[in-house]
Amino acid sequence: MRIWIGIILCGWCSLLVIWVYRRPKTFPQMMADAGWFLPGRFVRRRSVKVPPEKAAALYADMDPDEAVRSYIRFWWGLWYCSLILAATLCLGAVHLDQARSIRSKDVSLERPEFGAEDTSIVLELEAEDGKTQIQDKVRIRIPSKTPSEVETERILNTAEDRVRKYFDTEYLKREKWPEDIGSVQVLCFPVETEWIDTQGAILWEDITTSVETRIRVLLTAYGRDKEFEIPLRIDPRQETLDEKVAHMLERMDQGAYVTEDAVTLPTEDRDGVRYTWRPAGQNRQTDPKVYYLWTGLLPFLPVVSYRYRIRQKALERRKRIYRSYPDMLNQFMILLGSGMSIMKAWEKMDADYREKKKRDHVQDPLFEEMLRAENRMRTGYSFGKAVRIMAENLKVQEIRQFASILTASWKRGDDHVLLHLKDLHDRSWEIRKNQARKASEEADTKLLLPLMMMLIVVIIIVLSPALMTMTV
Repeated sequence: MRIWIGIILCGWCSLLVIWVYRRPKTFPQMMADAGWFLPGRFVRRRSVKVPPEKAAALYADMDPDEAVRSYIRFWWGLWYCSLILAATLCLGAVHLDQARSIRSKDVSLERPEFGAEDTSIVLELEAEDGKTQIQDKVRIRIPSKTPSEVETERILNTAEDRVRKYFDTEYLKREKWPEDIGSVQVLCFPVETEWIDTQGAILWEDITTSVETRIRVLLTAYGRDKEFEIPLRIDPRQETLDEKVAHMLERMDQGAYVTEDAVTLPTEDRDGVRYTWRPAGQNRQTDPKVYYLWTGLLPFLPVVSYRYRIRQKALERRKRIYRSYPDMLNQFMILLGSGMSIMKAWEKMDADYREKKKRDHVQDPLFEEMLRAENRMRTGYSFGKAVRIMAENLKVQEIRQFASILTASWKRGDDHVLLHLKDLHDRSWEIRKNQARKASEEADTKLLLPLMMMLIVVIIIVLSPALMTMTV
């Protein structure tokens, strides 16, 4: 039954998604969209057998070929919707028939599988004893099946882990025994009642130094018990913030902060508590309309700004890569020209960047990816694969060309790698110049708005005396 319910729900959900996405306005368009799942090859093969006049009767405002394809999808969509509707009605009839069958004399309700939630059902109950008759609706709870021995042991072990974690993290803060865990009953008893009472409260007034005690825990689930002890260390209680504030106020009442001319309000005491003072009853009241407006708009602000912020970060990262790319190529070419191998030059550049990063506390996305590529080489990646991964992570066309040149030189031992890098270096400087020129133009454009505002202010200042002296 659950499988059929899932299939029918998937069918209705698919129709709902298609109609919301396509937004048809007429019934033929709705049915044609319902057959949207048909493969294009199947539709083209069937369109040869469809008379164009029939398709034009349903879709007069379409192109003939498009009308024929929509006509085929219309009939398949109509059959699809009819099948889903028929299955829904049949499922409803089966459900009603099962509800009627419950009224038989011998009734047995199947319990859910272990691990599932308990269910309930509303039944009509009729009772009579020969003289009177009662008829009422009652709700019957159907508990899940009892677990096996292995499952019960697993439940008790899980409950034990949770209880031990509770005593490690929360007990000293809450000072109460842990509650029952699902179907597992939890009972706790202190082994030494001089530090903890039977209710779980800690007797702090009797604890002046750190003490070691034990808690006996009894777990009961599905007729099985499990008992164990938990060691517990209790340190002397630290003074709470409320108690520190009370002591400060007490010292103030005793005149500790009173001078000859005034009372000095403390801002920080010897316990490290900082105090902030303000007049009482002068809190600014919030306008309900403004409150409703902000609470209504604030949830949408992250959604609105998400795409913009991500796009801006990606653009800024790309600009930084383009700014660093010519310098990186220049340094790489110098190292290769001095006689170093490609791998040695790579390691030398990474070492220089580490020192600069440690000294200036700056990060460059291009050199960071080069560091990650070097780490991949040390962990077993080949040089070519590590460089290709770096280029894919940066997603810049020029870096991909750089990676291709290095990979080809690494494999074939190309002696002209410096010439190829020189060509890339010249093109990278042209790109950097274009970016600088574009940034200057954007700065000029951004200055237009403040200049226009200043012009408006100047015009108002110049014309205001004349306007003030005008008479009707």
